[in-house]
Amino acid sequence: MKQFSPLINDPNVFAFVDNVYVKEFGYEMHSHDKGQFIYAEGGIVHIYGEDKHWYLPARNYMWIPAGMPHSIVHQSVSMSIFNFYFTIEEGDDDFYRHPNIYMVNDMLRSMVHYTREWNGPVTEEHPSRLAFLKAIKAILPEMDLTITTYPVSYPYPKDEGLKKIAEFLSKHVETSFAFDDIARRFGYSSRTLSRLFKEDIGFSYVRFVRAIRMTRALELMAENKLSVSEIAMAVGYTSLSAFSNIFERVVGVRPSEFMARASGG
Repeated sequence: MKQFSPLINDPNVFAFVDNVYVKEFGYEMHSHDKGQFIYAEGGIVHIYGEDKHWYLPARNYMWIPAGMPHSIVHQSVSMSIFNFYFTIEEGDDDFYRHPNIYMVNDMLRSMVHYTREWNGPVTEEHPSRLAFLKAIKAILPEMDLTITTYPVSYPYPKDEGLKKIAEFLSKHVETSFAFDDIARRFGYSSRTLSRLFKEDIGFSYVRFVRAIRMTRALELMAENKLSVSEIAMAVGYTSLSAFSNIFERVVGVRPSEFMARASGG
């Protein structure tokens, strides 16, 4: 696990930048006095609150309010992770007090990438960087009016055996595997594995596979390279209507509407 810098909580530091390119990244459960902007490219970051777990897909950011206990985990593929910790002041917009996940448009992505080589505290001694980060912080509530937000929070297994199954399903998201076949592949009886899913994550196997597929679909939509039908096939659906119906049930809008909003249409 990565070490948490005490400078993040320094009241004399307006912002703290922690940008990394890693294969494995994580913080154990902690909280800090600043609000956190975390943006990832190249994979999914798992963010655990005290009673909720968020999937943060690539090309999206999560806002974590000051004082919110959370842990962060990413494993498996190399990816870029940008972390900005901002001082939250009295009178700041209510936006900064609620955790959520948001799409990143091209303008915000360019601003984030501009900071790629930055790391450490940003104070009055760094006037240009300070002004730039203040601008990023200031536009987030305004962008909230135009960028689609959506719930991407599912339980993730704590059991090591289920983690291996989850990793396997994520790597083969385009393929449908019968529950009994997965049980045999990983050395479980169907009854034991079914009980393990319910006890560890409170989800059935079918619902868990759906969660993995929807998360991958959101990543592909953020990349904006494939059509809805191509994305449906890429995440294991042979029926476009079935994919669209499940997507709407999970996200709240049809895939075509989500992609239109994400692209500013």
